Amino acid sequence: GLVGSEMCIRDRDSLVPGTRVMGVDATSVQLPDTPANQDHFPQPSNQSPGCGFPVMQLVAMFDLDTGALEGVIHSPLNAHEGGLFETELLPALGSGDLLVGDRAYGSYLHAAALQARGADWLTRLNGARQWPKGVSGDDTEVSWTRPRFKDMPPHVSQEQWAALPKTLTVRYVRYRIESAGMRTREVII
Repeated sequence: GLVGSEMCIRDRDSLVPGTRVMGVDATSVQLPDTPANQDHFPQPSNQSPGCGFPVMQLVAMFDLDTGALEGVIHSPLNAHEGGLFETELLPALGSGDLLVGDRAYGSYLHAAALQARGADWLTRLNGARQWPKGVSGDDTEVSWTRPRFKDMPPHVSQEQWAALPKTLTVRYVRYRIESAGMRTREVII
């Protein structure tokens, strides 16, 4: 029953002992087609007017040890999930936390903000970055350079950009997924 389920959650080992492991991702939901919803959550731009439903984006952060929802933010579909995370959910993370997310959470801005809070992060490497040329092995450290101000998201002020460190040291780990009859994939986290 419920008591047994609660005991399993409390008694099981943590994913990373001594670390709060948080997962973050976005999804979307269709809403009833009302004028108010169309105004606040417009339908996707690739749909003809009157041929679709309003769509709300949800960005949620979960404790991966307990499954507890730790925070959620909603927005129109055209808002970037990484920016919503940074402005609304990131403040809940602190020293010793580990954030797990997809490539949308692997930006310089997120890395700098998490490092400043003493938190770690684990994401797939953003497609704009590559494994460093000439580096062998599957584990290395790389220095990232702060992006130009004009390349930052619109919500970042000149003062916030100037306060970012000029470089960050980031660890890359590479592994291969080999399945019989399928193309080998290389994954960099």
